[in-house]
Amino acid sequence: MKSALAIVTALMLLSVPASADPRDEDDRHGRRDYRVHVSDDEYEEEFRVGNCKVEREWERDGDYREERECDHDD
Repeated sequence: MKSALAIVTALMLLSVPASADPRDEDDRHGRRDYRVHVSDDEYEEEFRVGNCKVEREWERDGDYREERECDHDD
């Protein structure tokens, strides 16, 4: 029983560094300004990934549209 507890504890300690996220809390998963709109026949979402703004739209009949607009700093 003690060996099983030691194994579980070791696995938990090894997984802690892998779960650390260097990004700040507002940029979790690379998405800022996340917006969602849901109605009876469509679903829309808008978010940012890096310098790009992504807009996605799904309709009930299966149509899907995605647009990306990126700001390039030259």
